[in-house]
Amino acid sequence: MEQAVAYRRIMDARPALAQRIRAVRTVRHGNRGQSDFARELSVKIRTYWSYEKGEYRPPQDVLQRIADLTACGLVWLLTGFGTMGEPDDPLAVAALAEAIEGYGPEADMDIIKDQTLANVIAKYRALEKLLAESRSREERLALQVQQLDEKLKRLEKGNHRT
Repeated sequence: MEQAVAYRRIMDARPALAQRIRAVRTVRHGNRGQSDFARELSVKIRTYWSYEKGEYRPPQDVLQRIADLTACGLVWLLTGFGTMGEPDDPLAVAALAEAIEGYGPEADMDIIKDQTLANVIAKYRALEKLLAESRSREERLALQVQQLDEKLKRLEKGNHRT
């Protein structure tokens, strides 16, 4: 039963990847550019069609070529996170790599997407914490500078009285 559920989840994730592959191909070559795009990817047209139909998930090297050729982010291509025409956020790339490393490249994409999102959130929270700590250090330093300025002014006033 669990294997059937996992298989269904994998198959459900494929249409989303297939839609994103189709979207980048359409932007690059238009509605009838499947054979041109397949040629650029160095795959047979029937193989490419199976990617667009969601029958097969492209191997990692083909996914990377799609991302490189179309200037879309690999994280967006695999997960839908981000925007099609923008480069990947380095934190999202690291989070995706951790998710794939943890579950393997053939893992259920929903799990990888969930783990990627969790990793991105954790990385951003860690950065926010560092930023807050940095701000508090900065505020402490600013306060110390202000106190030193006040002491300096008092000392200067004291020297001027004599």
